[in-house]
Amino acid sequence: MIARAVMRGVFALPRPLKRRLAGPPVTSGPAPLALDAQLLLALTRRGGQTLVVDDSATASRAALRTGATALRGRRLPVTTRDLTIPGDHPVAARLCTPAVEAVPGALLLFLHGGGWVIGDLDVYDYPSRFLAHHAQVRVLTVDYRLAPEHPFPAALDDARAAYDHAVRTGPSWGVDPGRIAVGGDSAGATLAAALCNDPAVTAAFQLLLYPATDLATVSASRRELSDDFMLTDRDITFFYDAYTGTTDRTDPRLSPLYQRLSPTLPPTYLATAGYDPLRDEGVAYARALAGAGVAVEHRAVDDMIHGFLVFAGISAEFRQATLHAAHALRAGLRA
Repeated sequence: MIARAVMRGVFALPRPLKRRLAGPPVTSGPAPLALDAQLLLALTRRGGQTLVVDDSATASRAALRTGATALRGRRLPVTTRDLTIPGDHPVAARLCTPAVEAVPGALLLFLHGGGWVIGDLDVYDYPSRFLAHHAQVRVLTVDYRLAPEHPFPAALDDARAAYDHAVRTGPSWGVDPGRIAVGGDSAGATLAAALCNDPAVTAAFQLLLYPATDLATVSASRRELSDDFMLTDRDITFFYDAYTGTTDRTDPRLSPLYQRLSPTLPPTYLATAGYDPLRDEGVAYARALAGAGVAVEHRAVDDMIHGFLVFAGISAEFRQATLHAAHALRAGLRA
C-alpha cells in the first residue's frame, strides 16, 4: 500500500516526470484522460490494488480503509461531531461544520460510495470535510448498513431514517429543515436519488456524483470501460450481487432510471466521469430528469475516472473536478 507521504510526493512531481510514470496519453474516451487520473491508475496497478479483494467484503473493506489514509489532503478548517441516529437499527453519522457557513441553516445529507458493500465514516472523512469546507455548508455523512450482511433495502431505510432525523432534530443543530440537500457519490448517489424519489422526502437540492441508475442493464460505457479504469466490471458484478440479492433490479429504489420522475423533484447537480463504466446511465438519468421538467445541471467531467471525490486530497486535477460540485451545492442551497 502506498504511504501518504509517497502519494503526495508523486503527485507533486513536475508534469514531465508524472507523464513518464503514467505512460503514454490515453485518448480512448470523450476527452484525453487527466494525467493525474492516469498516474493514479498506474500506481494502483503496480501495487496490485483492487476495489474488491479476494471476493471478500471483509477484505475489501480493510483494504479500502488502509488505502484511504494515503488519500487525505491538507487539514481543513472543519469541526466534526459523531452522533447516532436512533431507531430500530441505530445508525452512526458524522456532522461536519465548516468554519464559514455561506448558507445559514443549510445541510447536505451525504451518502457515501462503495457499492453498498465497502466504505465508512473514516474512509469518507476527508471527502466530507472537503465538501463542507468548499460548499460552506454542514455535511452529515451517514454510516448506513452494508451488504451482504444487510442487503437491499437496509441502506435505503437507513438513509430515510437519517433524513427524517435531520428534519426533526436539525433545528437543535441550527439547521433549517427547508434547506436540507441530499447527495452522495457512486452507490451513495444511487441511494440519494432513490431517497429523493420518495414523495415524503422534500429535499431542497440533489447532488449526484457518478451514480449507478440502472442495475438491470449493461450499458455501452460499462462494456467499453470494463477494466483498467479503477471501477471494473468484476467489481460492479460483485457489488450488485451482494446488495440486490433476489430483488428485481428494475425496482426503481434500486435503479432510479426506472422511476416515473416527478417534476417536483429538487434542483439537481449530476456529474458523470468520461472514463467511468457508469457514465452512460448517469447521462441517461440526467436526461430523464430534464425530460420530467426537473431543473438539472449535468456536468460531464470527460477527463476523469469514477470516484474522483475520494481522490480530491491528492492532486489539483481531482480537486478541480470536485470543487465544481461543491460550488454547485452552495449555489443550489442559496437559491
